[in-house]
Amino acid sequence: LMEEYNTACDGIFEGLRKLVLVQSNQPIVNCQVPDDITLLAVIIIKDKIRKNAKETLRYFKEQGVKLKVISGDNAKTVSTIAREVELDDWDKYVDLSKLNDDKQVCEAAEKYTIFGRVTPDKKRLLIQTLKANGHTVGMTGDGVNDAPALKTSDIGCAMGIVGTDVSKEAADVILTDDNFSTIVSAVEEGRRIYDNILKAIQFLLSSNVGEIVALFVAILAAPLLAKAFGIDIQLITPPKRFIENNCKTHSLNDLSAYSITTTSFVSTRIRAVPWAYKALSSLNSIIAFFQNSLYF
Repeated sequence: LMEEYNTACDGIFEGLRKLVLVQSNQPIVNCQVPDDITLLAVIIIKDKIRKNAKETLRYFKEQGVKLKVISGDNAKTVSTIAREVELDDWDKYVDLSKLNDDKQVCEAAEKYTIFGRVTPDKKRLLIQTLKANGHTVGMTGDGVNDAPALKTSDIGCAMGIVGTDVSKEAADVILTDDNFSTIVSAVEEGRRIYDNILKAIQFLLSSNVGEIVALFVAILAAPLLAKAFGIDIQLITPPKRFIENNCKTHSLNDLSAYSITTTSFVSTRIRAVPWAYKALSSLNSIIAFFQNSLYF
């Protein structure tokens, strides 16, 4: 009956949820639909797409994040929604209820993008397969059936409003506003922190280069200078003095590096003006070189 209806509508409502109202003069026996039924109405149910859904998916695509949709709904319905939000490979969908072998499910993990009729065990199996293939997997969910997959993933993200207590306990992160686009801010902040840590390491290494060079040159030149000027080599500054100076001169450097790592205000401006950061690192290295050279 529905195939005839879809044909009559030229497939306009294909992939959408449908509620069919029919009438029959015969009773329903053993849950079997009578043959003489009359179609009264078809109610089309369409999911509402968030306004920022396309922008969010586009951002993840630009960042090299590959998205997969794992749902307990009909695979074709999920594929239709994915097409509306312009998800890549939206037409690669599979109904996991037809795959009874775990090996087939594992093979489908990389092959398809949309997974429909997925049970909790198969959700967890998909996550385990992706992790075994070398992917860092993040999983979002809100129901009890999502808990095993949330727990298995590298980063489980539960919904704070509609999410169940079980899913929240299994997750690592909770979206308090139930908005998928909020993950964009989390990704940006995480990558900014990682970038700042690298900059802090570069900052500390560049400041230590001057001291290492000064110490190396002093060790090599001290005997020659002592012999040339007739100075007793025992009078040359001992290593203890260098250690004290190192502690004094590094206090501000370490504090500045810590602030670069932890303060978004500073990190944003340093990243916006990279030449300023390089100039600061070079200047600090030069100053450290001359500071420590004076003690030798």
